[in-house]
Amino acid sequence: MARHNHNNSFHYNTARRWLTRTVSEQNDQVETTCKSNVLLKKFPVE
Repeated sequence: MARHNHNNSFHYNTARRWLTRTVSEQNDQVETTCKSNVLLKKFPVE
């Protein structure tokens, strides 16, 4: 039983770490997109 609980917490921690990483990667992409849009406004592509 204790081992079963340990496995559950391990999977939970792994999933949480994966979710955290995914969210931070998405934030990086949004930041990059925003910077690109700002650059496009400053220097419109002909």
